Amino acid sequence: MDLNQFFHQLQLNLGVHGSTLPGSMAKLAATALAVVVVIGLKRIMLAVAARLLKNHQRLTVLAGWMGLFAYLIIGIAVIRIWFEGLHNFLTFLGIIAVGLTIVSKELILNFVAFWVIIWRELFSIGDRVQVGDVVGDVTRKGILYFSVVEVGNWVKADQSTGRMARIPNALVLTTPVLNYSKGFRFIWNELTLTVAPGGDWKRARDVMTRTAENYASNFEQPEPPDPVGDDEFVIFRRLTPKVYLKLTDAGYELTLRYLCKPRSRRDSENELLERILDALEGASIPLAFK
Repeated sequence: MDLNQFFHQLQLNLGVHGSTLPGSMAKLAATALAVVVVIGLKRIMLAVAARLLKNHQRLTVLAGWMGLFAYLIIGIAVIRIWFEGLHNFLTFLGIIAVGLTIVSKELILNFVAFWVIIWRELFSIGDRVQVGDVVGDVTRKGILYFSVVEVGNWVKADQSTGRMARIPNALVLTTPVLNYSKGFRFIWNELTLTVAPGGDWKRARDVMTRTAENYASNFEQPEPPDPVGDDEFVIFRRLTPKVYLKLTDAGYELTLRYLCKPRSRRDSENELLERILDALEGASIPLAFK
């Protein structure tokens, strides 16, 4: 069997237009041209959008949707160029799907998980999330992977390490997704001090409570969001700061529980600690250190 006969038989089996090698080469050229044109138009539109949009987060989201739209157009173009009718295409697609499932099920799971992320709105660009052991700020959502700027690890108190992590989409199907930013948009943080035995722990508790209340007054008081449809319903009995007392061998352990923004945990703790220490020093209340 010569090369022309091979292509002719392959085209008959797949329902591809044309029955000669030159016809197949023409279709390959048309496919390549379609890919180049679509990708070129996408880049031009992104360049125009980059000049018009100054918000980096919106630009990133737009780039993601434009990429999906470009893939869709390329897929339609390939179908129009190579296949006769929907039946032959579905047959070919079924063969490809079975092959991909056998060879690389991870790719299929990543692709399916991408639509789960979109459909369930697990996170958006800019959200701080934890998936598995990785915590970070989402910078990109792709068909196979999503990217985050890593937070934590050797850096304490939820601050960025500067590293970029790419996480397979399939991980969201088997691992809890913790979103710091979705819904309530505030997190609880705790700050603990121990008053030495004989110290005025009641006054220290009042100082910590008052300092936290003054800090909270600097930003708009959060309210639990009303659930819409099947959205998660957040229930908190109180949103104001509170100090909890516990007796230890070292003295009176006071734990301040307060609300702060996800990206301000370390800054808020540092600011509150400075204010509280100044107030306790002025009131001559001794602290114990383990």
